[in-house]
Order: sequence, then structure tokens, then C-alpha cells
Amino acid sequence: MQHSKPSPTLLARRRRGSGELAVVLIVVLAAGLTAAGAFAVHWKLEAAGAQQQAAREHDEAQRLRAQLGGLQNRTQSLEAQAANPMVSIWNSCGSPCDIGPGRVRLGGVPDTFVLHVTYTATVPVAIYFFGYHQWTQFDDCGLKTSCVTGSYMSYPPATQRDLDFNDATGCAGYVYVMAAAQNGTIQPDLRASYKPADHPTGICAAGGQ
Repeated sequence: MQHSKPSPTLLARRRRGSGELAVVLIVVLAAGLTAAGAFAVHWKLEAAGAQQQAAREHDEAQRLRAQLGGLQNRTQSLEAQAANPMVSIWNSCGSPCDIGPGRVRLGGVPDTFVLHVTYTATVPVAIYFFGYHQWTQFDDCGLKTSCVTGSYMSYPPATQRDLDFNDATGCAGYVYVMAAAQNGTIQPDLRASYKPADHPTGICAAGGQ
């Protein structure tokens, strides 16, 4: 049997075909690598964007939680104020008020309330909490306590004071009196907070004055 050799033309065609196939494979491989690289870059960008979005959402959640906490505290404060409201007590003279011998500052103490008394004065000022009958005795006696019978609460003269009077929380029958032995001015700030007692207090518990 005899074997014929391929012609030079056929060999050239085979070599050219093999070369073209290699080029095609290289191009396809390069395209695949490029696509893979582009996908990797895109994935990294997507991941970075997702992390940034997650961070923004975390910050927003913290802000909302803080806002909710503030609203809850505000609600609790408003509920406490609604349960025990505090109101200012009108002072007839305005502020500051003249005070001295023969010139006292007085007013009724609201029942079921705690009376908060704060004042500053240019002269020492005493404060008394009388029952109605005791106030009449004090007034009829020329604004002197020597005529007042029974027990009462009082605070000695001072140029400033901050106190709470609780005996009216269960009693409707008190007046407050501010008095000074010297002429001067007083700047009062009186407030009352609602706090009704479940039993008689002060002179009401003692049978009245």
C-alpha cells in the first residue's frame, strides 16, 4: 500500500485553519475575561452601594428611635401635667408690690391644690396661713398676730423664700398673708398644683378655725 503525501496547498490550508481557530479561541477567552472583570467591578459597586444604603437606613432607624423616645418622654410629661396641672395665682398688685406697715399682701389658698410660694423682697417679709376666722382676728387687731387664736402655720421674716403649703389639699378655708414691718417691695410668684387629698387636712381635720 502506498501513502500519498499531502500537497503543500492542503498543509497551508490546515495551518491557516488552526491559526484562525486559535485566534477565535483567544478572542472568546479575552471577551469572557473582560465580561468577568466587568461583572466583578459591577458586583463590587453594587455591594458598596448596598452597604451605604444599609448605613443610611441604620442611621435613620436610630434617629427615629431617638425621636420616638423623645415623644414618649413628652407624652409622659404631658400626662403628669394633666393629672397634676400647675397654674399661676393672680397677684392683684402686679409685680413688684408695695408692702409695709398697714399694707399686707393676701389671697385665698385654692382647695385641693398645693400652693407654691416664691418671693424676693427689699425688706424682710413674713408669711402666714390663716383660717378665715383667724384672718378676721388678724385684721381687726391692726394686722397683729397677738389677737389670733388657735394654731396656724407661719414663716419668719425673710427677703426671699421658696415654700410649699399642703394643708389646703383637703380643706377649703385658708388665706395667705404676707406682711412686713418696714416699707419696701415684694416680687411674688405664686403657683398651685392640683393634688386633692383623700381625707380632711389642716384646720379641716382639726375641726376648723
